[in-house]
Amino acid sequence: MRGIFFSIDAILALLLALSISALIMNTSSRLQATTIADSQLQKIADDSLVSMDKSGVLGSSVVANSAIPLKEFARIIPGNVCYRIAIYPQSLSTPMIAQENCACRTYSISRRSFVLPEPGTAIYLAEMRACYKGTSG
Repeated sequence: MRGIFFSIDAILALLLALSISALIMNTSSRLQATTIADSQLQKIADDSLVSMDKSGVLGSSVVANSAIPLKEFARIIPGNVCYRIAIYPQSLSTPMIAQENCACRTYSISRRSFVLPEPGTAIYLAEMRACYKGTSG
């Protein structure tokens, strides 16, 4: 009779250990997937700003005082990404130009400064906030 109780006790302990390890593995894989997604989103934002700077889109937006060049460029941003691109003059905290396709509750931020030498040297800051459409609000 004692052998049956020890066997049942061992089986219950084994089931409990397997349940706990399955829970830990499940939580761990979710955290890893979120970290990878956030990393990819940050790379999209960083690469977008670098491309806009190097192709002259940021500068032409400032010169034209228009978001149209930003809107044209934003067509290459993946469709599942919500974004807000804003350009700030060096001395202001309010953007002079902004382009947005949807709002984000939580987002990744990328910033890039750029210089326009004409007509006088001016420093600007471009900021891109990005999130995946499933997390927008």
